[in-house]
Amino acid sequence: MDIEKLKQYAIEHHKGAFEQKWGKMWFADVMKPIVDSIIKNEKLREEQEKKIFYHYLENDRKDTIKFYPMILELQTGLILLLCQSYISQVISMVRHIHSDLSKIFGVDFSSYPYKKMDLISNFNPKVNGTEYTEIEVIDALANYFKHHEEWGGKISSLTGNSRRTADIVSQIGADLSMALWSSRNLTICIKRIGVTSLDMIYIIPGKIDTWKQNIGNQYKDYFSRVPSGSQT
Repeated sequence: MDIEKLKQYAIEHHKGAFEQKWGKMWFADVMKPIVDSIIKNEKLREEQEKKIFYHYLENDRKDTIKFYPMILELQTGLILLLCQSYISQVISMVRHIHSDLSKIFGVDFSSYPYKKMDLISNFNPKVNGTEYTEIEVIDALANYFKHHEEWGGKISSLTGNSRRTADIVSQIGADLSMALWSSRNLTICIKRIGVTSLDMIYIIPGKIDTWKQNIGNQYKDYFSRVPSGSQT
């Protein structure tokens, strides 16, 4: 097979994979109803807090108090899990492209980034005042949401990946001495990556899009370095 044609095909496939935005993927279909609901519930929470403040609930027992902070934390956590799935998909895609490059061109690409930590700690900006990138923070918040129940009362004894997750979310403002529902850790922490209100939560997958495109730009450069005479 003509190596140049194969190379061109690989470049085009790679370009398309890295340029596809989350809004054109299944993530958007799953996320949209959650986002619509979280925006509605945030408004309902604000209305309920006003009623409580003015003692309306004391005079109208037909009103029902809902624990909206818990609902909002849960929905925020679900969105973060979807975003973590998107991050994992990008990492998997890079690994496949990495192995394909070696097979197609017969070139050692082992020095090019493809491991998770190399990818999430690069190609995107650090959160102000921390040593962690935005993608590291999104990934850590999703992990925190998955495991916060089993962490209760044993934060000081966490080790390994759990310790790292705890360190990241603590550094961006989480109070791990409190339960998720009462601390509102997720809705507080996502403000550090620009989500100042929940109707802006689409910022999060958009940041993953940008990160993916930055990785893609680096890999385009790697493709250009492949010797034209390489053989498989």
